[in-house]
Amino acid sequence: MEPPESAAGGRKRRRRGGGRNRRKPSSSSQQAPAPAAAPPPPSSPPSKRRRKDGTGQAAATPKRGNTSSLLDKMRARLSGGHFRMLNEKLYTCSGQDAFDYFKNDPNLFDVYHTGYREQMSHWPEQPVNVIINWLKSHNASWTVADFGCGNAAVAKNVKNKVFSIDLVSDDPSVIACDMAHDEKNKMFILFYFRKKDKSKVAKSIDWPQLKPCLYKRR
Repeated sequence: MEPPESAAGGRKRRRRGGGRNRRKPSSSSQQAPAPAAAPPPPSSPPSKRRRKDGTGQAAATPKRGNTSSLLDKMRARLSGGHFRMLNEKLYTCSGQDAFDYFKNDPNLFDVYHTGYREQMSHWPEQPVNVIINWLKSHNASWTVADFGCGNAAVAKNVKNKVFSIDLVSDDPSVIACDMAHDEKNKMFILFYFRKKDKSKVAKSIDWPQLKPCLYKRR
């Protein structure tokens, strides 16, 4: 039988051995609970792409209003160019050719008058308004023939009986015809003369020679 000390020592060794066999708490059980995931940052609105000019700086995107005004200007220039082409055609051809030209394509007549009104909008005074005011100040019983009436502005603004005549008619009150077939006068122009003083010596009038207006080629 071993001495008590040896037994006690053996028990101590077993206790030490048993202590070594104890399981240590796992590291996962000692860790703090994981924090909740943070909410994603609010999405920013998509940035508008901006074109860069030659200097490398961002150029402002043209506004819709500026784009529409640019298109209007381009249409006005195109309309003006088409009007000049048609106007030169009328100046350099016979009355029958002009009549047939617009008769074959009546839409050209609308294009012509659209360009004509655009050109007149830049004039300081419109000749048709001068004629209308002159007729209003005279006898309303006069009969008027408006050759090249366009939209028949004279007939719509005076009390006189007016025959509105043009190459093409899109109005029941306008007579479509070749005006060159009127044999009474070579051309119809309104002249208004006012005598200022009585001349003792009669002088011959040196009338200027009227020539058609030819537009430059562009």
